[in-house]
Amino acid sequence: MLNLIPETFAALSVPIPAKGKADQAAHNSAAALLQTDMIAMIHTVADGKVHSLFARSIDFPQDPAENEIGTSLAWALPGHPKHIGDGVYISDNGLAAVRTVANDVVSYSGEKSLVRAWAEDQGLPIHELPEGGGGRWLLPNYEREQRDGRTFIAVILCALAFTMFSVTNFSNAVRKSDQTASRSDRLRSISRTYETRMRGEIEKVSSQPALTVIGRLYDLGRVFKSTGSAITLFKVSDGNITWSADIPDWVDNATIESFGNEVSRTRLSETKQIRITASELIR
Repeated sequence: MLNLIPETFAALSVPIPAKGKADQAAHNSAAALLQTDMIAMIHTVADGKVHSLFARSIDFPQDPAENEIGTSLAWALPGHPKHIGDGVYISDNGLAAVRTVANDVVSYSGEKSLVRAWAEDQGLPIHELPEGGGGRWLLPNYEREQRDGRTFIAVILCALAFTMFSVTNFSNAVRKSDQTASRSDRLRSISRTYETRMRGEIEKVSSQPALTVIGRLYDLGRVFKSTGSAITLFKVSDGNITWSADIPDWVDNATIESFGNEVSRTRLSETKQIRITASELIR
């Protein structure tokens, strides 16, 4: 089996709908984030959630539907037979990692040194993975019910994003800290409250281009994770996206400019970080 992690690789955990299918929920979530139906993924189910690794199928050098292509990072997914608990799972080539904690997965990819630094910063056990033997990338069957449900799932994801990123406690929870247990408790608390907020949030975002907003959030997340940064604000109002993030002060100007053309900067001397903020028109 060819061991491969595409450039658009990411990991995600989502609740399984009461009257839905796990693979459908994973596929719809990935499709909303990557803004394409052409998704290859590996998924597992554990404790009411579906956990998945996913990427655009067009980013594979060979068709995953006709070739055996896999990755050992599937070990990081709760419910996988070789999963060994919470921790940071690093791929055999060192270019990608998946953090598993509190029944939730988050991915990170980039230069080996950055991946290693990110892994060590999580305060969790580090699991070095062998080459292959984890799971095979698969192309889900694009059934009619999946297509019909995708728009609704996209709005749900957008509402969840607005809810979580607009809550101050969430920005505190995702800041880098060696107090991993405390951070996990905060994340669990936020996840328990988002359902009660979601109905009102859906009304607010129903007139917004949901996929565009989700796509921008995902793009920012991919850029920030390459520098070990943290998004502290993501808000949509009156047709504009306002966001803020704290990045290490060693990040060069070229990287900062890649975040967007009109980014304001504030140096945080106490934490040796730079706070960057921008307001963008939703197009």
